[in-house]
Amino acid sequence: MTYTIIKIVIFIFNQKETLTIYYLYLGGNYIFGAIIGDIVGSRFEFDNIKNTEFELFSIGNEFTDDTVCTISFMDWLLNSKERTDQSACEYLHRWTNKYPSAGYGGRFKHWVFSNNPEPYGSFGNGSAMRISSVAWAAKDLEELESLSNMVTGITHNHPEGLKGALVVATCIFMAIHNATKEEIKEYAISMYPEIASLDYYELVRTFEFNETCQKTVPQAIYCFLISSNYEDCIRKTISIGGDCDTTSAMSGAIAEAYWGIPNYIIERAKDYLPYEMIQVINQFYTKYVYQDKHPIKLERFRVAQEKDFDIAFNELKNGQKQSHWMWYIFPQIKGLGKSNINEYYSLGGIKDAVAFYNDEILGPRLIKLCEILLGLPNDCYIEDIMGSPDDMKLKSSMTLFYLSTNDQIFKDVLNKYFGGELDSRTLKILNKQI
Repeated sequence: MTYTIIKIVIFIFNQKETLTIYYLYLGGNYIFGAIIGDIVGSRFEFDNIKNTEFELFSIGNEFTDDTVCTISFMDWLLNSKERTDQSACEYLHRWTNKYPSAGYGGRFKHWVFSNNPEPYGSFGNGSAMRISSVAWAAKDLEELESLSNMVTGITHNHPEGLKGALVVATCIFMAIHNATKEEIKEYAISMYPEIASLDYYELVRTFEFNETCQKTVPQAIYCFLISSNYEDCIRKTISIGGDCDTTSAMSGAIAEAYWGIPNYIIERAKDYLPYEMIQVINQFYTKYVYQDKHPIKLERFRVAQEKDFDIAFNELKNGQKQSHWMWYIFPQIKGLGKSNINEYYSLGGIKDAVAFYNDEILGPRLIKLCEILLGLPNDCYIEDIMGSPDDMKLKSSMTLFYLSTNDQIFKDVLNKYFGGELDSRTLKILNKQI
């Protein structure tokens, strides 16, 4: 398989001087998956939780060395006059010295505070947790390997350190360029055969703190492979324990390239970042986003809703759908229907659903209509409200958006009108994708 088209999308956050377009989503791709993984995992690094039931964000969360190093190479890719190992070293050294208390490991900490930093033969997982921006900037696999070895070799020049970074970067690159999960899995197993025999419950029971690429890169990739969306990936990665801020940075970087990240997660995470880091993300977006060749096209939904959303809003508020707007108001996954209009307004899968949900117009409208449905009297039956077969279309739509975003409002609609049952046909199609 050959990947040649680069797709880069970066977030711009709502800060005083910056333009608020944090909702923008083109193809599910940002350079933020590793940073969120780091922030969420930070409070569990030395206090493993060993289950998936935890608050993503709390007072105890913070960005750590994983974020600082990730940002440093984003800055390097943006602003270095020449992409050399020397310039990469300068950017990493500069950023890490700006944040001296970010939680660096012992040998890397010595590198940070050295006046003449030199590679030290490390095979620690620090090489793999900071590599994500390289995957977005590389034009092809040849350049990817060159850039990965360049930024890794300035510290982690052991063969296993170089390998760990390149494998994670390649998985991200493949996800960006629409490789299937099976293709990513096949590649990952070719590099780390032990991935094929890993078991989630055994990892939860036995996995211990380890900072080597050999132990943590396979586990991080495995957690992505067994997950169903970005949040699920982060939760599973953290639940196995160990150096979970770093493993979550690795798995989260792959997951956001494959599925995208719901805005409500990014909204929370951005509060933990200083403004100068947000500036780098902003600049990265400005430079690279318009190279995206295959954005998910949502304009068809906006055009269709222009005349019909108010009608749908009023009909649902009155407790009875009467007009024909179901396909583009509550879209379903592709493959459920064969009519032309169903095909035209269907969504391809999780990545498309997250794009719809994150859209500045479509997402809030979808939430608003769900709130109306939840506000109707409890003795209202969905068959009477929507009619048939639109009641089942609603069920499939809510299933798609709940499994794609983990937003509880979609589960609440399923609970109220369908006894919490998910749509089996939607599940079947999604299972083939994930």
